[in-house]
Amino acid sequence: MWEDVLLHLCRITDPIKTMGHDNLTVMRIPDAIPDQAFRDEIKSLVEDVKRKTQFARDWRNRRLAHQELPPFQGQATAPPLPPSRQSIEDALAAVVTVMNRIERHYLKESVLYEQSIEALGGVECLVALLAKGIEAEKAEHEMKLGRLSPFTDESL
Repeated sequence: MWEDVLLHLCRITDPIKTMGHDNLTVMRIPDAIPDQAFRDEIKSLVEDVKRKTQFARDWRNRRLAHQELPPFQGQATAPPLPPSRQSIEDALAAVVTVMNRIERHYLKESVLYEQSIEALGGVECLVALLAKGIEAEKAEHEMKLGRLSPFTDESL
């Protein structure tokens, strides 16, 4: 799950385009804002998100998505900074700041993202819900491969 969080932080902060394909990313938000002053404000907040997610990008690029070559004799490369819970929380808080600033500007309200887990019944319920989702995704995949019938004995 740790690696998944790092990958998703990278995904939502990837460049607007990679390999000629458009990406759905917070980096795209400032260009969608017609008001120049507000665009500049959001651009600054998005740059903060980018800075605060750099640790995740470094891990993705050097350890998760690619395998970094070991340094040659005499060369030194610093290992990526170890991700911490605090660095993840700081990155997520920066994303929340961008989203809530936009919400307040256009809708005059904000979202209590931090309360979402509590609304589900706490961390244990969230983990159970995620596990059910993973099981359902695996079952769907098995059905597509023809290994699992969509019908159970009860439905026959």
